[in-house]
Amino acid sequence: DVIRIGTSTVAAPLTLGRARTLNQSGVLAFDGSVTIALAATLTLERGVILKWTGPHTLYVNGVLVCDGVPGEEVVFTSIRDDLYGGSSGGAPAVAAPGDWRQILFSFTAPPSNLRHTRVRFAGEQDAAALFL
Repeated sequence: DVIRIGTSTVAAPLTLGRARTLNQSGVLAFDGSVTIALAATLTLERGVILKWTGPHTLYVNGVLVCDGVPGEEVVFTSIRDDLYGGSSGGAPAVAAPGDWRQILFSFTAPPSNLRHTRVRFAGEQDAAALFL
């Protein structure tokens, strides 16, 4: 089981770590796109796993800080990716490229920092998994 979040905007500083997830698993599932507003910072602590359920995007207009460490990386992946965070979508599934859209950094966004971060099963023919 995971906490599921719909389309949303991070409008103020927010830190997400294992303590803010169900059973301290570190896993959150997104059923829609998420926007980090220009004045906001989203900090993801080591071991946090964000899973996307469909063709959704993380729009970074503000600051994204991923504080992963070796062995406890921050992971952005598909809800079907059972390797990270176990089975979050019910029955076992097979993840594939394009399961979710991308992380898109605005040209006007302040600098972000992605330390020890993995981006898996994102992207489409017309969209890179990570757009800087």
